[in-house]
Amino acid sequence: MAQLQGPYGDRVRELGRQVANRVVESTAGGKSGYCLRFSDGSWVICFLSGRTLEWRSGSGAPTQDDMLLLDSEEAGDCRRPLTIDYPYAKQPCDISAEVERARGQAVRGVAIGETSFNLVFDDGMELDSTCLPDPTGRIGLRVFWEQW
Repeated sequence: MAQLQGPYGDRVRELGRQVANRVVESTAGGKSGYCLRFSDGSWVICFLSGRTLEWRSGSGAPTQDDMLLLDSEEAGDCRRPLTIDYPYAKQPCDISAEVERARGQAVRGVAIGETSFNLVFDDGMELDSTCLPDPTGRIGLRVFWEQW
């Protein structure tokens, strides 16, 4: 993923600064986002907003409104295999299971794309996030624990 310039890239680089070297203690996921809780008591929620992946962070427990971002009614549903030509499109996508694989890992940075970003971990592992159309044409989120 290229390092995108401009407001979106700047915002995601700020996320990279906030989560760098934090260790994932627990996770949660839904059809439109995921939450990583860190060992220092902070958290980040990465969620689909319109056509892009956004984020919000905090400390203590995320609010109920924060957690609702994980299953937005506005987001498409990309959990089932897709019939488009795209990496991993033919595989089902269980965001909860994929982000759980980051448990115990330290975030090392971010890789920034045009509409999404990946959280980067040791050994080239990433939470590879992509915003794609679901079978109805609505934009949905797919996340895979992948080595780049």
